[in-house]
Amino acid sequence: MQDTVLSEGLWAADKANQMGYQLILCNTDEDYEKESEYIDALISNRVDGVIIAPTGDQSMKNLKKLIKNRVPFTLIDRQIQDVSCNRVLGDNYEGTKKLLQHLIDFGHERIAMVHGPLTISTSKERYQALKR
Repeated sequence: MQDTVLSEGLWAADKANQMGYQLILCNTDEDYEKESEYIDALISNRVDGVIIAPTGDQSMKNLKKLIKNRVPFTLIDRQIQDVSCNRVLGDNYEGTKKLLQHLIDFGHERIAMVHGPLTISTSKERYQALKR
């Protein structure tokens, strides 16, 4: 399948529908149990694939369910160590370094960071950049 660029005003769900797919959105609210329930439901509905922003390191159990059931998946925004799959990620470490340098260049010396749980790769990467 070739890449498809969405036209202005065309939602992803509309484009998926035009291509013969249905888009199912699930919001876990960063809750592993919700994530697990959604994964079970998606597997039982025999989806063609899953795009997932994992709730944290514990998500490996849910990814193993997808692997066991041969459901292809792609991780977005976050990664889980030791899982072989496609990923779409930003560079949180370098982005945070650049942001911090920008603040330092403007003379800021006391910089605080509010971040999410360190069980989430994006939080870990941003925190590591701050520490260094």
